[in-house]
Formats: sequence, C-alpha cells, structure tokens
Amino acid sequence: MIFRIVTGKIDITRGRSVMKSALKKDTVREIRHSLGRFLSIFLIVLLGCGFFSGIKATMTDMIDTAEKYFSDNRLMDIKLMSSIGVKSEDVEAVKKADDVQGVMAGYSKDVFYYHENQNLVLKFMSFNNVVDENSPNNLDKPVLLEGRLPEKKGECAVEVKMSSPDTFKVGGEIKINEPDSSKNITDTLATDTYRIVGIVASPLYIGYERDATTVGNGTVVSNVFVPESEFVCDYYTELYVKFKGTDELDPFSDEYKQAVKDKSVQAVEFFEDSVNARFEKLSSDAQDSIDIAQEKVDILKQALACDEKQLTELLATAQKSVEEAQEAYDKAEQSGSSAKYLARSQLLKAQQLEEVAGKLLQDKKTGSTAAFDEYNGQLAAAEDEIAGAKKELEAVKTPAFYQYDRFEASSDYSSFYGDAQKVDSIAKVFPVFFILVAALVCLTTMTRMVEEQRTQIGTYKALGYSGARIAGKYLFYAATAASAGSCIGVVVGLQIFPKIIYSCYNILYNIPDIDTPFKPVYMVLCLVVSVICTCSAVLYACIKELKSQPSQLMRPKPPQNGRRVLLERVDLIWNRLDFLAKVTVRNLLRYKKRFFMTIVGVAGCTALIVTGFGLKYSIKTIAEKQFNEIFLYDGIAVLNSADFDEKQLEDKISSIAQVDKSMLMQSTDGIAENESENQSVSMIVPKTPENMGDYIDLVSAENGSTLK
Repeated sequence: MIFRIVTGKIDITRGRSVMKSALKKDTVREIRHSLGRFLSIFLIVLLGCGFFSGIKATMTDMIDTAEKYFSDNRLMDIKLMSSIGVKSEDVEAVKKADDVQGVMAGYSKDVFYYHENQNLVLKFMSFNNVVDENSPNNLDKPVLLEGRLPEKKGECAVEVKMSSPDTFKVGGEIKINEPDSSKNITDTLATDTYRIVGIVASPLYIGYERDATTVGNGTVVSNVFVPESEFVCDYYTELYVKFKGTDELDPFSDEYKQAVKDKSVQAVEFFEDSVNARFEKLSSDAQDSIDIAQEKVDILKQALACDEKQLTELLATAQKSVEEAQEAYDKAEQSGSSAKYLARSQLLKAQQLEEVAGKLLQDKKTGSTAAFDEYNGQLAAAEDEIAGAKKELEAVKTPAFYQYDRFEASSDYSSFYGDAQKVDSIAKVFPVFFILVAALVCLTTMTRMVEEQRTQIGTYKALGYSGARIAGKYLFYAATAASAGSCIGVVVGLQIFPKIIYSCYNILYNIPDIDTPFKPVYMVLCLVVSVICTCSAVLYACIKELKSQPSQLMRPKPPQNGRRVLLERVDLIWNRLDFLAKVTVRNLLRYKKRFFMTIVGVAGCTALIVTGFGLKYSIKTIAEKQFNEIFLYDGIAVLNSADFDEKQLEDKISSIAQVDKSMLMQSTDGIAENESENQSVSMIVPKTPENMGDYIDLVSAENGSTLK
C-alpha cells in the first residue's frame, strides 16, 4: 500500500489515486502495445454482430419495403369481376360500402405481338390518368422507372423483365393484333400501333409471373399500360377496391387477411346486387325489344294478309284507334299519371298500323307492289331479328362473379413472404452460431493474454491491488473491443447484409431497392450480448489466476505433464513418425482446452463459409433447376380450338425435323382452396401419363424419388 505521512496523519487517499492512475495508464498502454490482439477481438465481434443484425433484420426490411411499396402506390385489397363486365353504376354501388376507401375500375385486353416469328401475348391494361394523384380512387399506380407515362393517343408504357422482347425500350414501337380473327383490334383499343414512352413496374405484379390467358401459348409475356381513353369498350373488365385501415396492417399477416375478408363482405354484396340489377334490366330491355319487334311483325302480317276491302276497314279502325289513343295520352300527361307510358305505347302501335294500312291500300288502288315489297322485307328482317334476340336471351345466364385478394390475384405475394420467412429461419440459427464462434475466439484470446501476463498479475497483487481491480483491467480491455466492434458491426451489418441477400432475390421479384433503416434494438441487443460474452470469457480466464498467491504467479507456470496417447499403441504408425511429429501429437492432447477451442473455432468458421456459399447458390440456381431439371420440354403449342383430328395433328408435328418428341395434353387454370388460404394452380392432364417424365420431371418433395 502506498501512503505518506502528513502532519502526523496517514494520507491513504492519495495513495489510492496514484494506484488507480497507474492502472489506468497501464490499461491504455496495454491496448496500444497489443493492438493486434485488441483488433482481433474487435473484428470478430464486428463480424458476429454485423452478421447477426444484418441477417435478422433482412426479413423485417423486406416486409417493410414491400409494405411501403404497396402503400405508396395504393395497391388494391381485392379485385372484383363479373361475366357481364363492370359499369359505372357498379362502381358507385361499391363506393357506398362502409369500409371502402377507394374504388377504381379498369380495362384489360390480351393481344398478339408478332416478334421473332411468333405471336407473343401482351396484356394491355389501363391506368387512371384522370383522377388527382392523391385521390383515394387512384389505385395500383404504375411506378415510372424510365421515360414518362403515356399521355397521348398511341403512347404506352411497358414492363421490362427477363422474358420481355428486346424491342421493349423507350422509343420502340409495338404493333398488335386481335387474337380472334373474326374481330378487329380497334373494336377494343384506339389503335393497333403504340409507341413506348416509358418503362414501369406495377405493384399488382411484384414477381415475374404474369396472368394466365386463353390465347396464344397461355402465358402473358409482359403487361402494357395505356390511359383509360385508349380503350373503346362499353364496359370495364375489373374493379379494384381498397379498404380503410388496411395500410396500417402488415400486408402479409393473418390480421390483414382477416380484415380484408371481413371488410369485403358488404362491398362484394353491393357489387353483386348492382350487377344482378343491371342484368335484370338488360334482360328486361331485351325482352321489351323482342315484344316491340313482335308487335311490328303482327301488324305487318295482319296488313299484308288483307285485300282492298279489308285494308279499308283496317285503316278506318286504325285511324279511330289513333284518335282514342291520342286522347288517352293527353289526359294521362295532364294528370301526370304513370299510365301515360302505356297510352303512348298504344298510340305508337295505332299510328304504325295506320301507316302500314294506308300505304298498302294506296298500292292496291294504284296496282303498285312497292309497299308490299318493302313491308315483306321488313317482316322477314324483323322475324330474323326476333329469332336471334330470343336465342341470345336464352343463352344469357345469371352473371358469374369473381373475387380475388392480393394473394389470389398473384402467387408472387405468398412467394415473397415465404422467401422472407426462409431468411428469418436462417437468422434464428446461423448468426447465433457466428456469435458463439466470436465468443470462443474471445475466450481463447483473453485466456492466452492472462496466461502470458501471470507475472504482471502477481506483481499487481504484491503491490496491493485487489483482484477486482486487476480483473477490471482485462474487463475494460475486452469490453472496449467488444463495444466498439458490436456498435460498428451493427451499423455496417444493417446496411450491407440485407442488401446483399435481397440482391439475390432480384432475379425473382421487381420490388424497388430494399430500405435498410437503423434499428436501435439490434444495437442494444448486440452490445449487451457481446459485452457479456467477452467479459464472461475474461472472468473465466482470470478467476483461476487471481486465486493464486503472488509468489506463485511471479514464477513461470510449470508445463503440463505429458501423457501417452492412444496413437502410441499403434506401433505401425507411431514408429514411423519423426520426433517433431510425436511432440505435436502429444501436445494436441496435452493442452486439451486449446485443442478443442481450435477445432470448434475452425469448424465453425468453415461451416459459416460453406453455409454462406450454399445460401448464395441455392437462391441463384432456382431458375436453372426449374427449367433445366424439372421442365424438360422446349416449348408449348396452344390450340385455338378443341375441334381437331389428333392423329393428323401428331403426324404433322412429328414431320417437323427439329421436333424430337411431342405429347398432347389438356391444361386448365384454377384455384385450390382450404380453410386458411387459396392458391392458384394449373391442372395438366397428359394424353399418355407414362410419358410425362420426358417433359416434366416430377419428384417427391420428401425423398426425391421420381413420381409416376
């Protein structure tokens, strides 16, 4: 103990301050003199915490990025369709539902684009360029990536993905055709030629999978966006609906799905009621048209069957009926009675009969046949019109309704969330193992440091330093390295690792660059864990030494006794080893702690490297495995009609020199449902199931065996 005598008193305080100052200086000096050891702890903690925080934050960042992308571009919650289309009155009806925030009707049309000797299928879709940018009814806004959005007639914006034609670039031109040869493309769109003025992405399609179609090869290559004014249809094809409060929910959570399910009940009910009412009106109007045409036919038949005398009587009767009907109509109109509509109908019928009878009677008197020929032609045309209208009316069925939420409209939403969950599953084990390796490295490093400074520790104890103060030097050393490493590691890891992992998924999804905000919770967690781990390693290394006496510590530590190893009993091997090899083998088990720490550390680092490469290549080889190992066919030819001769078709395909083999199959799209979710599926029925393996290699997900 250091002290001095001042006026007969012992000044212990100054002695303690001198001891503290000396220990602090020695601690700082220790960091400077053993910078390599300090940096090794700093770097391994930096890597461990950076990797842990980065991997752990990736799922959250992916979900948050998607949520912001959906919210900023006002992605719909449900899409409604009917077999008789959507009209403005249906839109207004859905807007009246309690939980509806915004409604937008849209057009879509599948067309052919001839490129490189084949007809590619493009889906033309409308976007709303009329409503205000911030209007609640401005849904599913396309995101401009290059150029500008179309404004004039004949302008369009396109999506660009891996399967898009190389002509899809700003300034390019698209000439389209109607898939149905009996129709003209201008019956639906304003023109057949469009100039590309922009490249866009749509929140409706976050992956590279597009809608199935009944034309061409059954697959839409890319979507093309044009203003609503480019469509010349009588009705919309789909209705997009967004509900109140859904933007505040995780778009992939069960809570969001249940909220959409609950909120959509009234909107769907209003939509179906409106469409059904419109259907009833259409049916009623069609029947009224048939009835009116039938009345005309009856009048013509009655008049054409009369002779001159009968026509004279018929004309007189018609004139009297006109007078009576006119009088009844005038009275009904003055009184405002609803009977005026019936009176008007009777008046028109009487006037028509008067006109026909008058013209036919005039022909009878002059000997002309002009009126007879005219009315006979009208009679035949009216009868044909009635027959056609009745046939169409009988063919019209009760409207079918279709409702899709985000996950039903596109399977990419479920795939994206599933991939994010896979990353989170990796984060539950992989980074934790990295931190354990870091703790092991810290333990090894600090154990060696303490063992190397036994003499210094003994000197401290001899000078009167307590065990806590001596241990504090090493705790400060390790805690400083761990704190700096964890803080910097978290800051770097939160920025780098999510971007690296997400870049691997860019081949599957077209969501914009991932957002990587700073997360203080990971900073605090990593700081606490890293300091606890490193300090625990220091205490483990110091406790044994601090229990020893100063005299023991200041003497060199005796080496551990050597022991015979199992290998020495194998003379065939042992006798062939040289001296250094034998010493090395004995030392491996002589210092068991170092041996096993080295083995575990190297094994852990190797496992991390292998897992990292495995993660990289397992993501990037998905497409290669899908199209090289599972889908073995080179192309699909889709028939426009089911009416064909199978033998003749097979012979024609087989006659093509480049075709090695082919097989007929039936394909249809549908939705598989269970209690919790729906999944879009494609059902394929091959003509010869035993040959299916030549085109699609189906294997069991459990054991990898080929399915037959």
